[in-house]
Parts: sequence; C-alpha cells; structure tokens
Amino acid sequence: MRHLLTEILQERVQKPELLADDVWTVDILLDKLGVLTVEIFQKSRNQIIVRQQQELLELSTPVVTLWQNILALPLIGTLASART
Repeated sequence: MRHLLTEILQERVQKPELLADDVWTVDILLDKLGVLTVEIFQKSRNQIIVRQQQELLELSTPVVTLWQNILALPLIGTLASART
C-alpha cells in the first residue's frame, strides 16, 4: 500500500520538496494505522483468552444448586477464591 500511495503522490505532486513532505506524512499515517491494527488484534485476543479462562474455571469445579442458597460441590481438589 505504501508503494502505491507513493506512486500516486509522485504523479500528482509537481514540486519535489512537497513530495517528500507528503510521502513522510503517508508513512507516519500508515505506521500509526499498523500500530492501531495490532493493538486492536491483541485486545480482542486477550478478551477471548479471559473468557476461555472463565469458562474453563466454571467447568473445572461443578456447582449444583440443590435448594435456594444450598449448593453441592466436590470437596476434592482446590477451590479458587473467585468460585467460592
């Protein structure tokens, strides 16, 4: 994309000193776009990982409601404080 934008700028900008400034501006813009893309990807991956951890935690310690405010759960193993 950077190469294509540079070619378009070369065709449309007549003064070399203006061309250099415009190419530099496009480079900065594309760099910022790349960083933003990576940050959004990492954020979405982290959200998926957190959600999967919560789901696995819920599956690892089964809790069964017997009556209102009365639960049954296994006493073998370790109970995480978040689940208890």
